Amino acid sequence: MAAPIRQPDGTICRTGPNCKRHGGKGVTPATNSPAVAVKKQLDEAKALQSAPQPIVVKKDILLAPYGHAKRTYGVEYEYDAYGCDGCYGCDTGEDYCRGSRYEGLRVETPVDIRRVLSHVFNCAEKDVPDDAVTFGESIGLDGEDAWYVYGVADYYGETVETEMEQYVFDQLREWYYQRDNAEDAFGIYGYVRSKGQVTTGLSPLDALKAQLTAENKGRKISAVEEAKSFRVESLLFDTIHVPHEARYKKIEPRLAKSKINAKAYVGVVARDRQTNSYTLIDGYHRLKSVKESSLRKGEFIILESDKNSGIN
Repeated sequence: MAAPIRQPDGTICRTGPNCKRHGGKGVTPATNSPAVAVKKQLDEAKALQSAPQPIVVKKDILLAPYGHAKRTYGVEYEYDAYGCDGCYGCDTGEDYCRGSRYEGLRVETPVDIRRVLSHVFNCAEKDVPDDAVTFGESIGLDGEDAWYVYGVADYYGETVETEMEQYVFDQLREWYYQRDNAEDAFGIYGYVRSKGQVTTGLSPLDALKAQLTAENKGRKISAVEEAKSFRVESLLFDTIHVPHEARYKKIEPRLAKSKINAKAYVGVVARDRQTNSYTLIDGYHRLKSVKESSLRKGEFIILESDKNSGIN
């Protein structure tokens, strides 16, 4: 009789190498044994230890601006005249004047830069840093050329709207992206920094793309490369297609635990515009974990190939 040998399933075998139960020819070793389970846990722990460490930065009071600064607060305007040259109400005297129009509309200068920036960066005026005001001065934010002011037809005559010229707004965004502790309303910067991605000089979308590519060991993913914008939405788990099913079945369910206070998303998905369906790109462990709980839906970052569908 052979010497006793502890097998992967935890039992003791005295038969030897030809035992049909524990490794004889044509026998598949047990995959759900305590030893296999422990090995899986150890492999998972090693993977977590080898993962990039979170990048810790000082909390930024400012938020990354996005879109266009329509109806910017803090910009006053002047005009030469405001009146009506004839409308139904004025002609008949039976209704309010609805045809008044502005003439000679222009921005009143100098524009209060600190007040404007508090709106652009969504913070209190006292929290706007001096270097932001200095940069605003350098790009002429206090002058007339930085602004577009116009009248908009309303029910009772024209109202006035002011917009920052797009090229000026773009310069402000680029200035903000250079901050190593930049923040955004959706927590994308914090999310990718929790995964070890440096965000300096990157927009939220570009930072997300860089993090996903790095996590994929530099291999390009078409859905990531072609993304023009993103949005955040709560999705039903059953509506998400998992492309690598074999891998999904093998992995251990695991919720990500970050050492920094970052926004927790279940994962990243890409939306197919033609079918309006979602394909999982990142978050296999997290999705498996939440699907095994009582939850039916969770928040995802959705990559869009259309620039006008979300934030860029």
